[in-house]
Amino acid sequence: RGWGVRASVPVARGTVVVEVRGRMLSDAEYAEVSDTSYIVSYDDATLALKRAAGENELFFDLREQGNVMRLINDCMEAPNLQLVYHPQPDLSQNPPVLPRRAYLVAKHDIPPMVELTWNYGPHYERPWLDAQAGVSHAREEAPPKSRRRSRPSPGKAPAAAVSVRGESREGSGTVGEGSVASGAVS
Repeated sequence: RGWGVRASVPVARGTVVVEVRGRMLSDAEYAEVSDTSYIVSYDDATLALKRAAGENELFFDLREQGNVMRLINDCMEAPNLQLVYHPQPDLSQNPPVLPRRAYLVAKHDIPPMVELTWNYGPHYERPWLDAQAGVSHAREEAPPKSRRRSRPSPGKAPAAAVSVRGESREGSGTVGEGSVASGAVS
């Protein structure tokens, strides 16, 4: 499963645990990458909006400039974190306001020492599942790791301490406060 990350303190629902950090890639730069294991994209709908607006910063490349987020493991069944974008799209503005940042936010209260996980999405290769179930879970010919959309409440989220193999780190953000609503972005 990889390294894994656990919180050393309780993490409240809606808490920003970590910001997605890395070099931003365009479609052309992404096409040249042979190993997309540490590349995160916006969800398919947000990618379509960003492409239509002519934006080139579409993928977060965590391979060399990433942070603790790259150590948080995948979980398809019951992830306790979700990817949230900021700011929320506002197509009524000219030019449209589109997300520029992404965060992993607690989906529910998480007790101390529980492994933090998130669903890497439908485009992430999972070859170990192929062998176990005889089913293909390989990446489609589309952008990597698309994520579900989430809408945070405005305000400031409290900091959450996370532990990576015995080291303590602090993460904080200003996206969610107490609750995170899932659903379509309007």
